[in-house]
Amino acid sequence: MLPDDKSTIHEGDKIMIEFYNNSQLIGSTSMIWYERQTYERCLRNAGFSRITFHTTFVEKEGMQLYGEDYWNTWLQPPKNVVIEAIK
Repeated sequence: MLPDDKSTIHEGDKIMIEFYNNSQLIGSTSMIWYERQTYERCLRNAGFSRITFHTTFVEKEGMQLYGEDYWNTWLQPPKNVVIEAIK
């Protein structure tokens, strides 16, 4: 759910995340949206040098088992930020 019914998300916006099981709402939480550059700047300011953003993916076996439709809501747009940083 986008903040204030906006059609786009901007740096620092608080957004609601809703979790569904089939069509039943089973939970929700909120988060603050940060751009990739913000994560990079903060990590560099904290002394990290090699910063890698990893793309979330589903193994071939999982895709075959559950199908593309099952994973699409999890993958598009991605729900996780996986960052590797070396200090």
